[in-house]
Amino acid sequence: MRLPEFDHKTCQWDQWRAPHHVYAHNFSQFDTGELIATKWYERDRYGSTFHSVKDTLGLQVLASTSLIYSIMKFKTPDGDDVCRSWFPSGKGYIYDEDAHTLIRTGDLGDNLKVPVRFRSRACAYWTGPGQPPIGGELSLYKPRARTPAEKERARDFIALAKAWHRLDDEAKDLPYMRLPCVGLNLDIVMKAGSFEELSLKEKMWIAWCGISSAIEEVKFTHLMVEK
Repeated sequence: MRLPEFDHKTCQWDQWRAPHHVYAHNFSQFDTGELIATKWYERDRYGSTFHSVKDTLGLQVLASTSLIYSIMKFKTPDGDDVCRSWFPSGKGYIYDEDAHTLIRTGDLGDNLKVPVRFRSRACAYWTGPGQPPIGGELSLYKPRARTPAEKERARDFIALAKAWHRLDDEAKDLPYMRLPCVGLNLDIVMKAGSFEELSLKEKMWIAWCGISSAIEEVKFTHLMVEK
């Protein structure tokens, strides 16, 4: 992150009871060198915010869809590669070009590194230019190996779904359903007591598309970015 020189003659006061400048409506620079973002950016609509903070502060406001189709390469803090498909949809992120770091905009209420006056209103925080950004908890959802119990349950449910779809009169009369091209979530299958407890749509989903891979959630404070 980089900051313009602070001008005390044109700065604002009322919003924070401290000298500050506001950029793109949602970034506030203080005369202490601190910078905060005050909007969560959980949607894919930014208006002109993306370009204005990129040119002024060296920050890019991004959504999950932007990350999936970007040319950036992401790594965990330990240096492991991150697949872009692991990002959940509908989340907001900020890429710090100078720190080569990606953070998620989110709740900072429990982060002791953030001053108390900012915790309830900020979704990202910098102590100063050249310092690493602090954001909300960043979750990724990556495939993992199925357990023996999950393998057995998935195999049984797929066999039952195909037999049901082929032989059951109710299944034959079902109208066309628009279903994703991925299998039914494995968690739904594992939580079901039996195949009969699934809804008609879920049974049809398994018969047509199978069952998804096992997924695990991993959490980070930030990711490193390579271009």
